[in-house]
Amino acid sequence: MLRLELKLKTVDVTSISEDSLPEGQTQPNAVIATEASASVTAETDATSDLEVSEADIITTTDEEVTLAGTRSTVGSTEAVSPSQQVSAAVDISPQSVQADTEATVTLRADQSTLGQVNPDEAVIGHLTDGGWQVLDTDVAVQGDSVVLEAQTPGFSPFAIFAAPDVRYTWTLPDGSTETGRDIQTEFNEPGIYEAELTVTNSLGQSDTTTQTIVVNDVPTIENVTTTQTQTQTQAETDSTETTLTANISDEVGNRSVRWEFPDGTVKTGQTVTYPTQESQYTVQVRAEDEYGAEASTVETVVVPPEETLINQQTVPQQVLVPGILSLIGILGSVAGYRVVPWATIMTRIRRNPRIVELGTPFYEHDNRCLGVDSLVVEDDNRPIIAIRLSIVDDSGDELLTKEITPDGTGTTEIGTYRYELTPATLYVPPTLSIDDTEAYTIAVKTVNEKEKTATEHTGEFTLDV
Repeated sequence: MLRLELKLKTVDVTSISEDSLPEGQTQPNAVIATEASASVTAETDATSDLEVSEADIITTTDEEVTLAGTRSTVGSTEAVSPSQQVSAAVDISPQSVQADTEATVTLRADQSTLGQVNPDEAVIGHLTDGGWQVLDTDVAVQGDSVVLEAQTPGFSPFAIFAAPDVRYTWTLPDGSTETGRDIQTEFNEPGIYEAELTVTNSLGQSDTTTQTIVVNDVPTIENVTTTQTQTQTQAETDSTETTLTANISDEVGNRSVRWEFPDGTVKTGQTVTYPTQESQYTVQVRAEDEYGAEASTVETVVVPPEETLINQQTVPQQVLVPGILSLIGILGSVAGYRVVPWATIMTRIRRNPRIVELGTPFYEHDNRCLGVDSLVVEDDNRPIIAIRLSIVDDSGDELLTKEITPDGTGTTEIGTYRYELTPATLYVPPTLSIDDTEAYTIAVKTVNEKEKTATEHTGEFTLDV
């Protein structure tokens, strides 16, 4: 006696004999799935410059993730169990339920159909075009009956296999191996990893597949730095504003930053400006990456005394030119005493990093990829440690920032302390709102090991969102 019960709905069930079951292919097919996988809309993780596809598994550091081989197929009934292949089988009328409907199936059979096999070793199999899927099965003995229950990804013939001989071997990124149809593991460090599954059927045939696992880290807001600047308008009235920068640690995934000020003002970007207040105030800072990991903090902004403000009326060139002229005058006064090493002096003046080429900005609508087609940075004497790309709106606020290390993927060293990116890109996450009526620029900032910087902006452009 065999009965099939569906927890979602009643369906038409027909018992079928073992001889009438379609055999399919004998070669197994290994497939990896996971209950903890997340949807990925981007094809590229621009922060790490590593390829990410919609099929990849997304998890977080120190979070347990289940790797499942349940959807692997093992071939014919003989490939599942050569000694005692099928104890009982049923079929479902295609008109009664969709073939790809997920549900819980319960099969009840007489214990005698299993012969001398321990009921706990029995499993439910689901027949697909590629062969049998051996489902993760719960078994309970109720008197003379055995009740088997399993989650199925679809409907077609089901069978009870009394003694399956299918092996699942997992090779994890650290080189360790585990066995079992489903395993649990976790990763302590963010990055991109590969897990491998080998499925071997009862005939000794095997198939191996790999799965990319993106291990995301939760952004950490280290601190917020502030700088007060003083400006003078055409009406000759002084005003001050505060530049706030969120210093964030986040290795995997582009990030967006949201600021909420006491008066309800909301701004986005890693660096924003806000009118300087007469007293200290608090601001809430929230950082979120493209995979949904987020962090928030409340920072207190303390307004310093007025004498610490930087006066923007002073143009740097107005200070630099008289300084250079004074230097020339001093050196000229000793011209008869020694020859001036102009080449050495000019080399020292040019030690700061430079952006020598900044190409045309572009936007790829399908994968929300924004960038410039070429970028070259260099330094005369010191290594460059970082290249930062930012999307800047017409108010000067940075909406999104990506940091690239010169030794990272996508960066080419074309000379001593000279680096090229073709192209240099950012991924615009769905959480970042882009207005196609506003103008934007891409800001490029390069930093050498002495933390000297150079910054340059592209021309303004709009995005077709």
